[in-house]
Amino acid sequence: GMSRYYRRAMDAAIKAKVDAVVVHLTTPGGRVDSAEEMVKAALSVPENGPLTVAFVDNRSYSAGSLIAFAHRQVYLTDIATIGDIGVIFIGADGKMEYAPEKGETVVRALLRSVAQKNGWNEAKLLKMTARNQDLYRFDLKDGPTWVIEDDLPRFLADHPDVKTEQKIMILGKDRLLSFTAKEALHEGMASGQVKDLDALYRQLGGDPATVVNLAPSSSEKLSWTLSGYAPMLAALAVIFLMLELKAPGVGIWAMLAGTCGVLFFICQFYMELASYPEVILVIAGLAFIGLEIFLLPTGGLLALSGAAISLFGLVLAFMPDVSQFAPSTPGWGTSVLDALVSSAAAMIVASGGLVILVLALPRWAVVRKLATMDEITATSSTDADTVLTNLTA
Repeated sequence: GMSRYYRRAMDAAIKAKVDAVVVHLTTPGGRVDSAEEMVKAALSVPENGPLTVAFVDNRSYSAGSLIAFAHRQVYLTDIATIGDIGVIFIGADGKMEYAPEKGETVVRALLRSVAQKNGWNEAKLLKMTARNQDLYRFDLKDGPTWVIEDDLPRFLADHPDVKTEQKIMILGKDRLLSFTAKEALHEGMASGQVKDLDALYRQLGGDPATVVNLAPSSSEKLSWTLSGYAPMLAALAVIFLMLELKAPGVGIWAMLAGTCGVLFFICQFYMELASYPEVILVIAGLAFIGLEIFLLPTGGLLALSGAAISLFGLVLAFMPDVSQFAPSTPGWGTSVLDALVSSAAAMIVASGGLVILVLALPRWAVVRKLATMDEITATSSTDADTVLTNLTA
């Protein structure tokens, strides 16, 4: 969710022709694939576009550091720390393990691209993730040069007058490079140190009052929270809708169904998985089912068609918008499979939930109370005296 937000915000900043984009980072890290998307978005900002600036006021580690250095400038507060881009896996038991070489080499290549594009020291940046390599320094005539172990043979070949014995060990194996704000500034791994965001705006030559705020909205933040529960929200919407059809006219189940449906589509919209077509398909399908039940019985034809249309809309709501109808897109097959699995999970939960509720609801006091709220207002056309006379005749 954050990677998609980042790309949208960066596109909006470029479109608005702002002078600089400040990205506020406070994070212990995150997923490699999401970080890679954000890094590529930052590196793709055109040279004549806004200046990209990362601002760290507390800490930015792992994926956060990878993202920070993808910007042309990095500013820190005096208490900020940055670095340690170790690639790890965290198991279901919470145990942390470093990724094998196959995983780490991808991040090293990404860091090389970042260093070469933005001018950061390549060896120092690589040592933030190269756990099994030494970092050396050579004191040459034109100043110190840092070399990561992988690059040592090439460096010596390019500098035949330099001897291996001249290397100075800076950081050994099983160590990852991290910096305090003061260290980062001294080592050339930060552009400056500022007190806060307003001070940074002034440092960049801007007025804090003229800043365009592209921070995530409350709806966007809500979508991040709900992103792992999308199939459950879809299932609950179906369950509550079915309960509404079985319950007397209170409308509480319809309200719950609508709430879950809205939350589901908010989540999928900001994850760029669902937009207007999916909403239209689902609503159209439900309308067909409603016509079948209340107005136009067709022996189930409308209901089945509506169910198929709604299910199709649900499947699309679990697929990325950009590749829904583009089978040539890389990973399209995986996206289809994920969408089918998520949709099937929603339907299985909905079906199971309905069975359980049908068996359990009659025992709930609150449901019995709701079920008896309708009043019988009709009366017999024969009065009581007539009935009594007939009974005694």
